Amino acid sequence: LPAITENVVLYAIWNHTQTSGSLKLQKAEIFEDVNDERKDDGASYTFTVTFANAEAGKSYPYTIYNSDNTAKSADNSLVSGGTIVLKAGEYAVVNNVPGGSVTVSERVAEDSEFDVSWNVAGSKTEGSAVTATVTAGNQTEIVCVNTYSPLVSDLTINNTGAQTNL
Repeated sequence: LPAITENVVLYAIWNHTQTSGSLKLQKAEIFEDVNDERKDDGASYTFTVTFANAEAGKSYPYTIYNSDNTAKSADNSLVSGGTIVLKAGEYAVVNNVPGGSVTVSERVAEDSEFDVSWNVAGSKTEGSAVTATVTAGNQTEIVCVNTYSPLVSDLTINNTGAQTNL
């Protein structure tokens, strides 16, 4: 290499490797009884989202979409361990999340009337939480499904009064 004897502009060439991806979190409900009175009640569901490789305090932007793919709310932000609230049919897309594992849990009351399952990459799991992997440059899709069994009630009939013999 020749010796540099005057001012020279040098340019750096960076080997950029993408380390982030996106997360699509969707909420679905299944009613085993098509006439179930809980259907279309507009209930909201709260999810806690934790990224294993998140930077402390860093916010990740996300948008909530309606079932027809129109944006419901944009300019939202999520820190790892924070929450997203969705209604049935809605989904959120969180952008620029770090690659690695992500854990999503749904807040479920002990007296809830539904069973929770998750669909991740075509695989179904049961329980109130699921862990998936975000890969660089890709979108990881997680669908939370609440299945409602038919409402069951007890009916007791008491017959009181005088018996008549005819």
